[in-house]
Amino acid sequence: MPIKNWSTNPDDNDAAAPYGWKSGVMTPSQVEPTVRRVMADVRQQCQTGTWFDWGDVPTYVSATSFTVPGDVTSRYTVNLRLQLIDTTTPITLYGTVLSAIYSAPNTTISVYLDSGGLTSDLDSVALSMISPESSPLPSLMANRANLVIGGNFDNNPSQDGTSFTSVANGTYIADMFRYEKTGTMVHNAGTTANAPTVAQAGLFSINSLLVDCTTAQGVIGAGNYCFVYTPIEGYNFLQIAQRPFVLSFWVKATKTGTYCVSFRNAGGDKSYVAEYDIINSGTWEKKVIQVSASPSDGTWNYTNSAGLYVSFALAVGSTYQTTAGTWESGNFLATSNQVNACDSATNNFQIQFVQVESGSQATEFQGRTIQEEIELCYRYYFISPHTFYTWSTHVEILPSVNFVLAPIMAINFPKIMRQPPSITKISGGDSDFSDVTEEAFNAQFVASIAADGQHSDPFSYVADARL
Repeated sequence: MPIKNWSTNPDDNDAAAPYGWKSGVMTPSQVEPTVRRVMADVRQQCQTGTWFDWGDVPTYVSATSFTVPGDVTSRYTVNLRLQLIDTTTPITLYGTVLSAIYSAPNTTISVYLDSGGLTSDLDSVALSMISPESSPLPSLMANRANLVIGGNFDNNPSQDGTSFTSVANGTYIADMFRYEKTGTMVHNAGTTANAPTVAQAGLFSINSLLVDCTTAQGVIGAGNYCFVYTPIEGYNFLQIAQRPFVLSFWVKATKTGTYCVSFRNAGGDKSYVAEYDIINSGTWEKKVIQVSASPSDGTWNYTNSAGLYVSFALAVGSTYQTTAGTWESGNFLATSNQVNACDSATNNFQIQFVQVESGSQATEFQGRTIQEEIELCYRYYFISPHTFYTWSTHVEILPSVNFVLAPIMAINFPKIMRQPPSITKISGGDSDFSDVTEEAFNAQFVASIAADGQHSDPFSYVADARL
């Protein structure tokens, strides 16, 4: 029998020859085929390389998830690589474990596939024999302990710019970090050349994200708020969904006192608020926030929309206040202890090295290369370079029979985006676009040109699929 059916208990390997070794009843003629069977099974396993089939029987649930009987959560660890086989089609898929959650009698495994999707014909699964912790072959997905994209402002792409004056509500002041407010307070924001030192953080850094108050609001109304948030996509949130997780970050603020961070679902019906204290004005301090497992009830997204919002409050009115340290039903940002960090035009608020990870212990900040950070951000937002296109709108079918055609251009995005983005032409060109068809991987532009002949259109565009 295959190695996947062997038992770690010797006495249980007593199937009839040649698929086992019956104690005390093996005849000489049975020994030889049994040993050969063992040799063949070992050889077969060696030929599969790093993959091991534990004999788990997968049952299709969705294009990115399946169940296995029993509690196998210790086996399907987060970031472990998988080989999934559909022998009917046939097709072999490869992916990475995002989560494994046991609910009797089965374990549900969610995966991030390199390509394609699972089908109802899924019939076997093999696990990598190399654990994520010991793998000598690091990959972008396997090393993503930190679920925050752009949390290091040294290499956050900041595609919209690094400096914003009198920031409007809803402005992304860095890639994946958005400023929100209702009230009369006014801020300048962006990246600034100030960060915790190597002696403080253990990492060299130059920049941080700054929110600088320029117009104060001394009294915060019940419905007023001011905060900066970063979203975590549902597919990535799966890694910590219904499990404890921890937020760590460095912060520097002018106003001392109690501040709050909140964790909210996209449905706005579940929130967790935590408090932390700024002890010394204008001093970098590291904060670690432990968060209990998110509840199963509520309007959560586990696919390509927002799974979790992580928000840093500067000022919050009573409408959005709740108690700290527990998941509450509602859309909340802070507690009543939150200071008003917008009460003076001299107030600054800065953050750097923002990290969210599974577990209850914060680890050292996980650095990524600038290329990795850019590629992650391009899933949500992309500003194209100024690109030159040339085409002819004149087609001669027969002598004296001519047509003027509207040319169609298909432009591929650098990365597959989380959903078909909105496309906005931002500069250049001698034509307008009568129609744009968006897909997650490219956009097709139909140029509305009335004139016959050769045309040039150097232009750039924005593809926006932000959360």
